[in-house]
Amino acid sequence: MSTDQTASRVRLLALDVDGVLTDGCIYYGNDGEELKPFNIKDGLGIKLLLQARGLKEQLESDFR
Repeated sequence: MSTDQTASRVRLLALDVDGVLTDGCIYYGNDGEELKPFNIKDGLGIKLLLQARGLKEQLESDFR
């Protein structure tokens, strides 16, 4: 099955951020705030998939 055929079957894309969209590390800013680096290519790939399939996004967080 081609990548296009596989993508055409996607109905839901659920991802955990830590270790999937980041390198799993936490960095700290000058004021002690937690920072997580993201690769812009991951976001672009997700955006293109959502647009191609006409899907909507939903963000959820378990941040405490």
